[in-house]
Amino acid sequence: MRSITIGVKFVDSLLMRLLYLHILFLFLATGTYAQDYLSRAKEIRNIDEARLFADSLPQVVLGFMHDKMLNVDYQSRKDELKPGDTYESGSYHVVTIDEGAKEIYRFRLLTISNQNSPNAKDEIKRVFEKLNEGSSYKDLFEQYAQNSGPDTDALGDVGWIDLDYFVDSFQAAVKGKKKGDRFIAGDDATGWYNIVDMTHNSKKMKGHYVLLIPNSNPNNYFSNIDHEKNISKLKSSEDLREYVNKYPGDVQLELLNNTSKRDLFLRFKEEQEQDKKNATIIPGDQRAYKFIKDTSVQLLSIQYVYLDGSSISRDERSEAIHDIYDQFHANVPFDSIVEQYWPNHNGLSILRNIESGLLADDLVEKVQSTTVGQLFVARVGQSYFLGVPLEKPKQLKSTLVISYPKLIEE
Repeated sequence: MRSITIGVKFVDSLLMRLLYLHILFLFLATGTYAQDYLSRAKEIRNIDEARLFADSLPQVVLGFMHDKMLNVDYQSRKDELKPGDTYESGSYHVVTIDEGAKEIYRFRLLTISNQNSPNAKDEIKRVFEKLNEGSSYKDLFEQYAQNSGPDTDALGDVGWIDLDYFVDSFQAAVKGKKKGDRFIAGDDATGWYNIVDMTHNSKKMKGHYVLLIPNSNPNNYFSNIDHEKNISKLKSSEDLREYVNKYPGDVQLELLNNTSKRDLFLRFKEEQEQDKKNATIIPGDQRAYKFIKDTSVQLLSIQYVYLDGSSISRDERSEAIHDIYDQFHANVPFDSIVEQYWPNHNGLSILRNIESGLLADDLVEKVQSTTVGQLFVARVGQSYFLGVPLEKPKQLKSTLVISYPKLIEE
């Protein structure tokens, strides 16, 4: 699920933020990612290319900013935005793709998750029964909701929002619903279950399609918190993960290596020779990077064809997959197959030494299990990737650190 936190009051609570993801990913977002792909995203000028870009890289979200959105960063510049314009919002780079119009929804959510309630699926049904029996939504929300966030008066109101920020199963449950409808929308894979209260009919709104890319240098929202002291008390990986989630945009887990913040990576190696456990670096007296553990990341190199499942029929897709197989086994050069089925790939058909964590899990699994030079087919959402590994996966030595801003002295 793809997590979005843009500006004040867009997504306030951790529970809501997790719900908006298509793929859970932010745990190990890295600086290299933003640096390598931000420039490429700025060159994209149409929605189909942007969708492909977002589908192939889980850290990227194709979103839609609109007039009713409570996001000051967008509202303050929306009238001057043009394709390619980029700005910072929360912990994201926002790359403007194009103007457009889209169906936007507004509703309230009462959320219960397996993370906090082992029997969340059954519990949400019991709460829904009470709602149907006449209990007020407000009372039930105050008693049971786990998505209250800091603005409890909102009662789970998400504001006017693009459904693409939600997981696919949630989108399917909400589409077509009207004001006054109440229903349960759950997702067994993530363990999140919601009572949805449609407070408004959907509206078609003007706005801008954008690509959202994690910012490796997030804004400091919690400047008066002594993160260094708090982090020193954390004992387990789960504690660290929870702390990162508690302070989005402020605290991050990052991977350092020879391709991602290389200078910092080498400085850590020097520090570790003296005091590995307590190695801490504060470059520029702004952010601190504290050592967690040595690890490694897997690098993959592939060439592939992208088939957009939303733009072709099932029969057309099946015919294309079979034809690509036939051509491949008839020794047709894969470059020729790419040009035939994906002529507008704009250089995206070859990915070299990309971290596996930046790709969809299904795609990674197929690449890992396929011999170099052999054909694989991976389905990601509605789309298909047909390709060949160009070389065996490689391991890149890395250092996992937790980064946070220094405490500002008043």
